[in-house]
Amino acid sequence: YRDLNKPKKAIEYFNKALADSELRNKNLRLYAMINDNLAYTRLMNNDTTNVFDLMYESFKIRKSTQNKAGVVISKIHLAEYFFKLKDNSKALVYAKEAFEKAKEITNNDNILTSLRLLSKIDSVNAPRYLEDYIKRTNDLRNNENIRRNKFARIRFETDEYIEENEKLTLRNTITLVGTIVIVIVLSLLYFLRVQRSKNRTLLLEKEQQLANEEIYKLMLRQKNTLEEGRLKERQRISEELHDGILGKIFSTRIGLGFLNFDASKEDMEKHEEYIDNLQTIEKEIRDISHDLKSEILSSKSNYISLIEDLIIERSKLFDFNYKIEKNDTSFWNDASNTIKVNIYRIIQELLQNMVKHAHANNVCVNFDYVDDSLMLRVEDDGKGFNTENKSRGIGLTNIDQRINSINGELKITSKIGSGTVTEIKIPFN
Repeated sequence: YRDLNKPKKAIEYFNKALADSELRNKNLRLYAMINDNLAYTRLMNNDTTNVFDLMYESFKIRKSTQNKAGVVISKIHLAEYFFKLKDNSKALVYAKEAFEKAKEITNNDNILTSLRLLSKIDSVNAPRYLEDYIKRTNDLRNNENIRRNKFARIRFETDEYIEENEKLTLRNTITLVGTIVIVIVLSLLYFLRVQRSKNRTLLLEKEQQLANEEIYKLMLRQKNTLEEGRLKERQRISEELHDGILGKIFSTRIGLGFLNFDASKEDMEKHEEYIDNLQTIEKEIRDISHDLKSEILSSKSNYISLIEDLIIERSKLFDFNYKIEKNDTSFWNDASNTIKVNIYRIIQELLQNMVKHAHANNVCVNFDYVDDSLMLRVEDDGKGFNTENKSRGIGLTNIDQRINSINGELKITSKIGSGTVTEIKIPFN
């Protein structure tokens, strides 16, 4: 992760490794190496907190355990630390010591690293260090070439020995050349075929991904449409039962109750029993009417708890951190059903956008009541977007429409790479 320029992720794993309290006793060298890597990664991330202590502790452990290569690395890292702090004198001391120690143990990689570091720290002698760096690099190349030439000479002498028989040599040469040509041609054809297959596979995967995204969008829109239609239908049936049928039964029961006629005791008891039955039916219809209300509309005291459950569920599903601030929630519980439903759906849409488009890791949701208005603020640390872009997606368009339907005000503040803040203000009445 550090080599991929993700120092925070690397630091996380270094800390996990150091969480083993027995590591120092079990493997002191490994402990020192992890400590030094953690400190160096923090330095790369421009965080110098406790960096020197970690580096110096690792340096002392490596020195006590006779880990010469580790001592060189520690001194290089300490030099880079002081160079970062612009303390060139100390940086130069550690860099020179690292250079001498690397020469002592003949570690070419660390020799070149320390020379490169010395050229940055000591501007006066930089040309000399760079010249030494270039010379050593060339020497390493030359040594490599010498080794290659040595093997080539051995191969040549072996061929000479074989070439004692001219005819056999000629036949072997022709066979060898022909084989090499065939292998090269076959390898090239195979490579081209594999590459073409990979390109075709990548293209198909890209097309499949786009198709899947389009299908997902359609499914999401269809789901929202069905859910809203189901909610409206349940509301309509609930209102029809409550306001229509229930009202008629109530009127019938009241009318029967006021009837005054002479009848036997048995008939009067049946009359009262029928009235009681009508009242029981009223209660059952009223219960059914209430049950038909959606979960959002039926919640009179726990509306914010429903929102919390939604956020917690999405955080587990999409792996993001959340924070919920509730300055005043009583007014939200007393808000109209229309406001509750629309705000619930808006928060759903915002969470969806944060995960799918912004790739946010942290989300903060704030509820408040200010100047007879319900206030909602949702903030994330995602990649943000250009708010001046007139082209908006379906999600933001839906949010605009919902805000307009409840006479609310919407303000979105965002910059690319700086997260997004969504503020909504709704008149309580």
